[in-house]
Amino acid sequence: MVLLIPLSRRLGWSRQRLGAQLLVAGWGNTSFVGLPMVTAYAGAQFAGLVLFIDLFDSYLALSVLGIAIATDCSDTTFRWSTVARRIVTFPPFLAIVIALATNHLDRPDWLEGLLQSLAATLTPLALAAAGYAIRLDRLMGRLAPLITGLGYRLLLAPAAMLLFYVALGSAHDPVARVTIFEMAMPPMLEASIIAIDHDLEPDLVALMIEIGIPLSLVSAPPWWWLTGMI
Repeated sequence: MVLLIPLSRRLGWSRQRLGAQLLVAGWGNTSFVGLPMVTAYAGAQFAGLVLFIDLFDSYLALSVLGIAIATDCSDTTFRWSTVARRIVTFPPFLAIVIALATNHLDRPDWLEGLLQSLAATLTPLALAAAGYAIRLDRLMGRLAPLITGLGYRLLLAPAAMLLFYVALGSAHDPVARVTIFEMAMPPMLEASIIAIDHDLEPDLVALMIEIGIPLSLVSAPPWWWLTGMI
């Protein structure tokens, strides 16, 4: 927000374009892409950290702040009652509440196996959907905001996190490395769904997802290697 809001005013962006950038560039895909990438590079022992970041940082913030941003930037009249209703009926928010409320209960093996099987399909399906949806004809008139949004998401966001940990003198710490790596993830699919649902430049949002996910497979690994050399 600190960078995107002043930049949007300087470039004369509409509120819809600003909302699309705040949502899609502001939230990283810490689950579908982030979890398998962290597991591959850092090891399965960090899966718990990734899930914690995903639930209590990404999804919880998106469920509250993200919906408020989408409502404020859309053409709909901003009412706190409307925002509150959308928050409490947002499926990921409900899923978090249900998971926390039932986490202490014993689950049968068949249910655990079913959930694990379903979870294993999420990343391939997300990547396949992004690939099949790529339409370069949407680039006309949207190249500048596309570069701006993905530049922030894939480069500036992890760079800012890296500088933060360098200032603390702990950029080499394994937890810090995973956190920086997570900041280099592509735009979040759920944030794009919210943006499209509120009619915040759907074509731009689709481009950021379609190009951002495959591009991150190339742009994210250098951040992991860089933190390993500090």
